[in-house]
Amino acid sequence: MEGIIIFNIKEKLNELSDLSKEEIWYIVKQEREFWKVCYATYILEQYKENEPDISLERYFSRKADEIKAQKGFDNFIQTHRMLRIGYFYGLIKKDSSGIYKKAELTEVYKEIKNGCNSSFENTDLYYDIIEQQIEKIYVSSVLDEDPDSLRIKYDLFPVYFLYKILLEVGRITGEYKISLTEFYVFVSTTKKYEDYFTTVYNILKAREEPGLNSRVEEISSTLQEYNRFKEVIDNLKAFEISSHRNKIRIKENSISNVKRKVRNYESCDFGNLKQTIFQNFVQTPHY
Repeated sequence: MEGIIIFNIKEKLNELSDLSKEEIWYIVKQEREFWKVCYATYILEQYKENEPDISLERYFSRKADEIKAQKGFDNFIQTHRMLRIGYFYGLIKKDSSGIYKKAELTEVYKEIKNGCNSSFENTDLYYDIIEQQIEKIYVSSVLDEDPDSLRIKYDLFPVYFLYKILLEVGRITGEYKISLTEFYVFVSTTKKYEDYFTTVYNILKAREEPGLNSRVEEISSTLQEYNRFKEVIDNLKAFEISSHRNKIRIKENSISNVKRKVRNYESCDFGNLKQTIFQNFVQTPHY
């Protein structure tokens, strides 16, 4: 009947099982812990200022070892390739050549550096900026691989979409949480924000449909190998994420704030928001 949308969870799972690794929410595989990316940017800054007669790769490795020893870090950064995530976090601006040493340091990075006196591990001193920058990540963008082909249908801000899904699931079930399996299979494969209702339906339907658990788990095991957004949202205090317990939820003391964020987001001009935020590759300064 015209005007009625019919959902078929089994057909949806068949569709999802055919997705390739390039057809889900995209983020690069390098280090995604925000403060470590700040240190990588700091090393790039030192390289640009000192202009040593060695490659950035060698300088980066040596400088990272020095910082690790000086700070007493047990686990620290290793390769200059992680600078690529600095583009996504808005710490550096990509030069047209794509060469890291030609990248421009952003005002966001400079504000963070000044605010924590270059001790980037002290994230509480600039957490509001961390949250701001991660909420600005947009899929699909000019920073993605093949944004105009494989991911051309994606058009959303992943963090805001995840906020919405958890709020809607919480409104219906009383628990503002989903499993990581549900995140990999249903959430991170959604292409547009306005499709949140379908995503919530699929999550709840799969929970109650007999015999679908193994199918969902099978698809999840494939998709999670390529999905790195979990490590991105790990930076945000609003979420509690547990791989051991297979869950992601909004912390109770963050629910009202997340509701406010989503209300504000939904009341704005999405097209204008996207253009404003992304006109400089998500490098708008703190506001």
